[in-house]
Amino acid sequence: MKKRIIVIAICVAFSFLVSIGVVSTSFSKQAVQTVPKSQQQQSPTVQEKEHVVQAPNDKFWDLEVDRIEVKGQVIKKGGGHHTIHVKVGETVTFHCYYKMKTIPVRDITKADANYWGSGNLQFKVRFRVGSTTYSIEPKISYKNKNLPHFTWEDVKKWQRSIRSPGSKTWTDEVSFSWTPGAEYVEAYITVEYYLDYDHVIPETHEGNNIMSIMSLLTIIVTP
Repeated sequence: MKKRIIVIAICVAFSFLVSIGVVSTSFSKQAVQTVPKSQQQQSPTVQEKEHVVQAPNDKFWDLEVDRIEVKGQVIKKGGGHHTIHVKVGETVTFHCYYKMKTIPVRDITKADANYWGSGNLQFKVRFRVGSTTYSIEPKISYKNKNLPHFTWEDVKKWQRSIRSPGSKTWTDEVSFSWTPGAEYVEAYITVEYYLDYDHVIPETHEGNNIMSIMSLLTIIVTP
């Protein structure tokens, strides 16, 4: 009889311990499931990503010489050879045209618009008229030009209207005047114009900034 009572007591105790374990496990699961979302690891939202500060592209612009117009002649690569006649003391004006092209509009960011489109960035244009005769001192002139101004709203319009991978392009002009003296009579005259002469604008293509028209234009100076 005593043995039976002992066995029953052991069974009751074991059942009690099992019940406590089940309740404890259930409570632990519930506690894990009710951890506040603010304490769980979450990925950044779209709005948070939009507020991340983004740097502009290192290279954005491509400056490219286009043509020179002087005394009704259009001087450009592939346009053939030209000859103009100038008298001593006659002022000649060279209209130098160039292009300014952005990177593909699909790659332009808001940071690019804020920095590269500020309209405050300048570059220097150099114009030189000289001769192969070393006794003649060349005339060298400089002018500052500004890169175009645009906004992020402009960029979004370009991205809708310009077919990928197209760029936005502007054409501008800068003029230089030259008055030959008697020393230029019968001299072989050279003309050169150079965009961003000081290399202050990091460009996507640096090889198209200079135009030397020795083989494109002959200038004959007469008394």
